[in-house]
Amino acid sequence: SLRWDDGTGFWSISTNRGDEFKARYIFMNFGTLTHPKLPGCPGVDKFKGHMMHTSRWDYMYTGGDGYGGLTNLSDKRVAIIGTGATA
Repeated sequence: SLRWDDGTGFWSISTNRGDEFKARYIFMNFGTLTHPKLPGCPGVDKFKGHMMHTSRWDYMYTGGDGYGGLTNLSDKRVAIIGTGATA
């Protein structure tokens, strides 16, 4: 949901996943960037580790929040694959 808060001058945003944000500006995008493009690497379907797209971040796995503190990754090897805006 999206609500304007006159008291703070910010938008209050909540998602169906329970995320809550405050923002001064909102940009609506209904184009191709609303759907993540997953890597087409051969064998990706056989990968046994945890995998996520940056547009669908999994804080339950990584720990932390949008400001950092990804402490659950401290003992993990992490690879970032891609060159696009969300890589």
